[in-house]
Amino acid sequence: MGNDLFPYWYDDSTKDWSQIDSNMNYIGPFSNWQIRSNKDVYRQTNGSWIQVPGKANDIAIGPCGTTYIISDTDNGYKGKLIQRLSYNGEFENVE
Repeated sequence: MGNDLFPYWYDDSTKDWSQIDSNMNYIGPFSNWQIRSNKDVYRQTNGSWIQVPGKANDIAIGPCGTTYIISDTDNGYKGKLIQRLSYNGEFENVE
């Protein structure tokens, strides 16, 4: 958090701090993931934020590096779906 009360992230490629998009709602672990206020999921790739299909309430990285989200999709009596990022770049349900 900067003196202006906006969040910043450090870009190793430019060795400089950049202000994070003001629509950002949550920064995921290691700061290369974010969930925006409309629940869209973004991943930082080569210094750019790329949208990943799906909507999320929370995000986590497992010990082996797998990305998981608490989806915005209701799963009936069980609550929200837990999904993991698959090899094709989309989130899939965890059974």
